[in-house]
Amino acid sequence: MSSTPGASTSRAGASGPSNQQDYSVAAFGAALNATKNKQRWADPPPADLPPELNNEKARTQRLLNLAGINEGTRMGVAFAHRLQGVGGGSSISGREYVTNIKAGMDMDKNFAALFRPTVNNRRRTMELKWEVYIIWVDPDVDPTDHWLNEVVVGHWEDFFYAMVDLTPGRSGEDGKTLRSATVYEWSQTWSWLVLQKCVNREGAKVGQHVLYKQGVYRQLKDRVLWFSHHFQLDRHIKPQSFVGRAPLLLMMRAGYKKTEVYSRVPFQQSCVALSLVCQIAARMGSLGFSTPAHLAKQMYAKLEDVKIIRVSYCRWKVIFNLKYRKGHNWVADAGHITRYTLEPVTKIHNLWFDFGVHLVSFLHMRKAIQGCETLQDIFESKLEELRIKPDMRKEPLFLARTAKGEDLVPSKAASAKGLTRTFQVLAEDCGFYGFTSHGIRRESGDRLGLLLGTEVAREVLVHDEDRTTYHRSYSRNTLNIPVTLAMEGELDAQAPAVNQIALRRNSVTDMVLDSIIDSIERICSRPGNSDDAIIEGRAVAVVLTDEDMATANEDKEVERAQFDLDGLWGTYYEKMPSQAKITHGQRDIESIGKAFERYKNNEHYKKNQEELEKIRVSLQVLGEKRSAALRVAVRRIREEKKKNMIKERAKAPRTTDQVDEAHEKVEELLESNNSVPDLDLSRFLLTADSVSKGDFGQGVLTEAAITTLRQAGLMDELLSEHIRDDEVARENAEAEPFDDSNDNENGIEVQENAGQFNDAHEKQVFDVDMAEAVKKFMISMNLPVEMSESREKIAKANGGKYRCEVCFTLPPEQRTGRYKKVLTTNTFSNKTHLDRHLNSHTEWQKLAPYMRTESPTSFKCPIFECGQKFSTVEEVQEHCTTNCDDSPVFKSLKRAHENRSRGTGTGPRTSLKARKLAAELEQGIELDDEDMAVVKWWENLTSDQVEQIALKYNLDFEELTALMPDIKEAMGSTREQIRDGKAHMVKPKRDTSQGLPPGLEDRVDEYMSSERFNQEVERRNRGEFGS
Repeated sequence: MSSTPGASTSRAGASGPSNQQDYSVAAFGAALNATKNKQRWADPPPADLPPELNNEKARTQRLLNLAGINEGTRMGVAFAHRLQGVGGGSSISGREYVTNIKAGMDMDKNFAALFRPTVNNRRRTMELKWEVYIIWVDPDVDPTDHWLNEVVVGHWEDFFYAMVDLTPGRSGEDGKTLRSATVYEWSQTWSWLVLQKCVNREGAKVGQHVLYKQGVYRQLKDRVLWFSHHFQLDRHIKPQSFVGRAPLLLMMRAGYKKTEVYSRVPFQQSCVALSLVCQIAARMGSLGFSTPAHLAKQMYAKLEDVKIIRVSYCRWKVIFNLKYRKGHNWVADAGHITRYTLEPVTKIHNLWFDFGVHLVSFLHMRKAIQGCETLQDIFESKLEELRIKPDMRKEPLFLARTAKGEDLVPSKAASAKGLTRTFQVLAEDCGFYGFTSHGIRRESGDRLGLLLGTEVAREVLVHDEDRTTYHRSYSRNTLNIPVTLAMEGELDAQAPAVNQIALRRNSVTDMVLDSIIDSIERICSRPGNSDDAIIEGRAVAVVLTDEDMATANEDKEVERAQFDLDGLWGTYYEKMPSQAKITHGQRDIESIGKAFERYKNNEHYKKNQEELEKIRVSLQVLGEKRSAALRVAVRRIREEKKKNMIKERAKAPRTTDQVDEAHEKVEELLESNNSVPDLDLSRFLLTADSVSKGDFGQGVLTEAAITTLRQAGLMDELLSEHIRDDEVARENAEAEPFDDSNDNENGIEVQENAGQFNDAHEKQVFDVDMAEAVKKFMISMNLPVEMSESREKIAKANGGKYRCEVCFTLPPEQRTGRYKKVLTTNTFSNKTHLDRHLNSHTEWQKLAPYMRTESPTSFKCPIFECGQKFSTVEEVQEHCTTNCDDSPVFKSLKRAHENRSRGTGTGPRTSLKARKLAAELEQGIELDDEDMAVVKWWENLTSDQVEQIALKYNLDFEELTALMPDIKEAMGSTREQIRDGKAHMVKPKRDTSQGLPPGLEDRVDEYMSSERFNQEVERRNRGEFGS
């Protein structure tokens, strides 16, 4: 808009300079509108109006007299002055204005069709199929004549026959049958293309004539029916899946267990999405973008779409705005924004579905809440609304994941497919087959219909096309619907009796029953497993065969990348000295650097050095491209095998006893507070104590983590529970004979979850109970994030190296790991190595970091209430087991440390099997050629071969790669111990058995001196034990 009066600039036209004042009707219109403040887009009045027009009333009357109109037509005057000012003060006619518009904007395109991505994709695909078919069946037809009316009439029937005959389906019992609905959709798409593209020889459109006058459309409908019966197409709708609270709860619990160390933030996002979809029955396309066109227009949920309102202490409700709905994204009037009120849940066992709790936790992890840096800030905030930081309001609510889903990509929106795939991965971890995100929507719609009626269900599902004036102008609509109460089961008792029966019957689906029954069979048959393990869900393990890997390597994309790689490797060896193919012929990226170092003084290498460096980069890029293609192919094969395995499992007959037991487990899962995560005392007790009141945490925990755990009374409650349960456990252990198989490995004999509340059969709960449950829930969800952040902070300070805080604090002689071997390093290049190292420490050793103070020469008791300080760690340890008021706890930890057993990652002692093998190695074990080949094979593995192993057995490639140096070193050591065809090793010293419980060492020595042991050694020497 021009700042010059009467020189209004249109959005389409270009503005030009004005050298003289304009007192036309347009100028008076601008003055009128500005003074009346009726038109917000009007220019200010001219600064140099004639004196007789300075008065508002005079200006108004003058304008109306000039226009010959009355005041009631002011809108027309406003539009008139804009038409006069479109040239920016210069002379421009109406025709010139229209010409400018058409030159700057293509108005001939069908905008609605242009931005309907799904429909457009179908049309482009059908058009391409038609073009390809005509080229194949009649090559003589000129490409410009493919849509001639005689070509269309002559080939449409056989074209459809070919599509139906050659297209693989995905329906029916065999999963390969085409659906008749698919063929009908083809007919509609092809008919539209004929209408738009079919022409005669003169180029005139004749599509309508061909379809209706020549009867092609009527014949096409008839052929669709004929195809359906002739090819026995599937004419029925596929069985629809319904996903309710039980499978969702199983999925979230499985994800919680899986992310206790890493990937908690992406999992928290999944919880937000699951709890939201469960309550408002939203489509994935309303939360994430569906197509690139939707992404370009930012058609996805954003942080500005949520409003978090504090209801009471640690209780929040959320107003969620659903802006993007199927069928409304590309229309001119999208109607009202659909708004939902998501209330806090009223029962503790429903906390998994509390959208407010999940959302607040997630936003805290993203540092998106204004004025709240820690969880404690959030808990204590008394503001009515928790606001999103202004600079983050436009960010997506759901973020895209990084490769392997370990983290989120800042500011990058998640796609609808990505969110759905995230749900499917959680479902697969529980062994669910046939899971779809739309199944959650169906279940929610069905439940709402039974509880509140079909009209309410239609409104929540946004299927309310026939909205009345009341709904459009006088109702709060979905804001009035108690979706949270309906979904958590609080309204079930108010439904009619017949609907209550349906709700009860639908609460458990075959998907859940199959998973629970399978878990009972596979888990309960193993000793030492609790009932809790049954309802965690178990993924179906799939190991690929050699044939599967061969199929994956024969994938077209993999073969194409491999072909390019082979050619480039050939060029590489041509540029290298000739002997390089012998000395470094592994075709491995790692070998290139070694080869460059070896031949750096070679003249042939020097001559081609620059080109070889480029080849090295290209080989790495091509290798990554091939690896990505191979992973996709392997994933496709693995998912198909997994699907078939679960299908077969579902077909297995079930007894009524199995079904009844599974129903009991599901009811327990849905109504018990034990399904809610709590603070795991065995893991977080000492951490909570050491930071609860203040002087530990420098360099280990972030300030957010420290503040989170500083809660009045929390440590006292946890510690009292811990001491009491430890005493009970110790009394029970002393009353029973020693049993090595049931050793308590971590030394903390406490109950897994403390402070639980049982409200399964109560209508209401005390606020204090719910608030404490929410706090513990949120702390347990956030702790892995805080720990991960502190670990990364320390690594960054150490130049990217991860440091073991236990080894850093302990005296050198106490830095022991597996087999009580003294560890020589406390820094690691990656998290995998650090995690593996930490698993070798006992809980007793892990106390050391909590003894640190700000002074490097002063150490304190880990229990804050004790407060005594000493000059060394050893003195603190002595105090903890003798003089400290809480010495029973520390004695328990130290006893477990000294009696640690093998196989739990807490510092294994030498087992009977290991000592027996040591005796055999002292004498020497015969190795055949095959054994030697295995040792050499492992020692010479390339990164490509390691990748193949990881894909075949579904292992983490990065973790396996990190372990390979140790494996290769072990194989090299084995090869060095081979002499004269036998493997030898010095017999371990007697002190390797230190720490064994009294009496057990005597039993070991007695066994090793027995005749049975000698016979087993002889059998091993004869090769009867196998490899």
